[in-house]
Amino acid sequence: MAKKKSSPGGSPRPRKRKKHGMRTIIFAFVITVAAGIMLLSYYGDRLPSNLRPFSRPAPSAPAAAPQRPQALFKEISLYFSEEDGMYLKTERRRIKTADTETEAKEALHELLKGPHDPRLANAIPEGTRLKRFFIKKTTAYVDLSRDVMEKHQGGSEGELQTIYSIVNTIALNFPEIRDVQILIEGKTEPTLAGHIDISYPLAVDRNMIRG
Repeated sequence: MAKKKSSPGGSPRPRKRKKHGMRTIIFAFVITVAAGIMLLSYYGDRLPSNLRPFSRPAPSAPAAAPQRPQALFKEISLYFSEEDGMYLKTERRRIKTADTETEAKEALHELLKGPHDPRLANAIPEGTRLKRFFIKKTTAYVDLSRDVMEKHQGGSEGELQTIYSIVNTIALNFPEIRDVQILIEGKTEPTLAGHIDISYPLAVDRNMIRG
């Protein structure tokens, strides 16, 4: 008895069903993933930041460097005459901070008041007033009343001390100022007491300072 041949379509049918089923699963998976991505892209920005998927923390702004408060006062050095009248000596004083011209003017007012230390003396004659003060480039102009000449005791040493009490107080406290022109009642004069030429701007003389 002859064996019955199997039909050509008998055995492959189950394989086709398996392939068709696998394609359906893959297709469904792709659709699900695509739908999930679309939902996340639509609703993701509406979620709180800590619940958003793949969210990166927003960069924080750099902290501003703390600013140092500006000092209300500054210390300056005033130059007064020692007891022997040969040298100038420093006395510290506090003034309010401001622009250079205002500070230098205040330093001169303090100088005209005289020293706090009783062992020191003011090299500028009593009654001398500051009439005007201004700065041009690196030169300071100190305009004094005529009392600085008329009440001066005279002598070359005393004249030097008066001049450099003023010049050193201004030029050593304010580096922007290189020299000082002393004026009397708005005008240049040849000398204060007949010895030292003050007709041109004068620079610092450290040799006049003891210590």
